[in-house]
Amino acid sequence: VEPMLADAMMEGFIQQLSIGSSVMKFGGDNDTMSDAGSRSSSGRAASFKAASFGYHFVHDNIQEAALALANPKALPTLKTCLGQILVDELNTTEHEDRRRTLESYLFAAVNLLNDGVPPLTERERLYLAELNLRAATRAITFSAFNSSATYLLKGIDLLPEGDKKWKDEHYALTMELYSSAVEVQDYRGLIDSMQLYADEVLAQNHRPLADKFRVYNVL
Repeated sequence: VEPMLADAMMEGFIQQLSIGSSVMKFGGDNDTMSDAGSRSSSGRAASFKAASFGYHFVHDNIQEAALALANPKALPTLKTCLGQILVDELNTTEHEDRRRTLESYLFAAVNLLNDGVPPLTERERLYLAELNLRAATRAITFSAFNSSATYLLKGIDLLPEGDKKWKDEHYALTMELYSSAVEVQDYRGLIDSMQLYADEVLAQNHRPLADKFRVYNVL
């Protein structure tokens, strides 16, 4: 990677940085957290890091200019490829320290996949829904409820339509997404939206009462 970036580094467009030296900014709200990656105000990933170091644009405007030079038709495919590379690296690494480092790329990876080529098959949609749930759960640990809601609602949108989402093969994922959405929308004070997702869960009359405890605790 570094030889390919040499000219840009010489010109001062990008710089190398150490892990943990930047701040993660979530797109779409004012939530921030200390992390090993950063995002621009437009919601795009502003930096990328390898195992022990990485590179980032020295200014968001430079990043925007670079993206403007890219072929717009190719961007979705590029984002999907980059996002999948990050996810694959995160899922396959066995070293615990490296896994914790790579976990900081989760938001960038999911954002890239969400902005990339839309999934075509049900399997691809469910895979992306699971990744959005994973990102939402991590965002909640930082009290980044607006960002978490974005991931949760994206995940719900990727589920099969109608009652099919509540079939046994999708039930666990669907219940987790909806229950989390109820909690997060309550945290955000969006009562009508919270009630909408709660009603969907409570309508599953044939499911165990224990599965709905999280929703009842909010109501």
